[in-house]
Amino acid sequence: MQGNDFIGHQPSYHRLLPNDKLIFEWQAQEDLKEYTYTYDEAKKKSRKLTAKELFEWPLYGFTWNNSKTLAIYINGGNLFSWKAGAAAPQLLIRTNEYISNPTFSMDEQSIFYKKGGDLYEWNSINGTTLQLTDFDKGSETSKEQSLNYLERQQLELFEITNKRKEKRDLSAAEQLEREKFLPKKIHIGSKSVHQIKIDPSEKYIIYTLVERAKDDKTIIQDYVTKDGYAKDINARPKVGKEEDKYSLHIYDIEKREVTDLQIDELPPLNKIHNYLENYGVTSYSNKGVIF
Repeated sequence: MQGNDFIGHQPSYHRLLPNDKLIFEWQAQEDLKEYTYTYDEAKKKSRKLTAKELFEWPLYGFTWNNSKTLAIYINGGNLFSWKAGAAAPQLLIRTNEYISNPTFSMDEQSIFYKKGGDLYEWNSINGTTLQLTDFDKGSETSKEQSLNYLERQQLELFEITNKRKEKRDLSAAEQLEREKFLPKKIHIGSKSVHQIKIDPSEKYIIYTLVERAKDDKTIIQDYVTKDGYAKDINARPKVGKEEDKYSLHIYDIEKREVTDLQIDELPPLNKIHNYLENYGVTSYSNKGVIF
């Protein structure tokens, strides 16, 4: 049976743009697949979005400010804004690195967004962009530990080397003073940033890290291929695999300090709820925190 190919496809996923124009997904009779359409009020007919419109318009939603006079959104990893009732949006940031999760600041003068695992702030008043976090894959090691045996021997034997070291130490101290004006480098080892958000006071950044469990991939044969030859493809791992591990942290922007939260050890999480007494439950141990 041909189904929709015989009776025709119905438009779906209808949504309004900030200028109140309607866009939707539709596979017209002459189309081989679904395209994004809009309704042209002047011509009283539907038309496909142009390549420019597909690049600029909010195809998957947007976020209003409190007064609903300005909307922000991401399209193709780029940051856009659209004033209510305006004919077209405005491109704010175009980059090859993917931008996500844009939100307004409390005073609505700045936009916070995530890029490359870090949190950034774009100020609409002066146009400045500030990097608020600096996550680093790796562990923190002291420079003294990184010196090998020959370097340490040179420091002991040659006075000129000692003088050079003093200069390097002085430069390092000056560098540390300058770094106070930059976001603290946060070493996360093999973990990845899972979620990141700034608090309403804009003084703290709350983020979660995830350490992915190693899975043994399941390989199956794909017999339906273009060239007719069977190929190996990856399938979901077998049951019983290890779970990912999550942790919650708070970064104090002003003090440049990180606090690790041990949520699993909070007493209220092991509290026995009153309704459990009806089932004879006398003890409870939480199974951890789900993010």
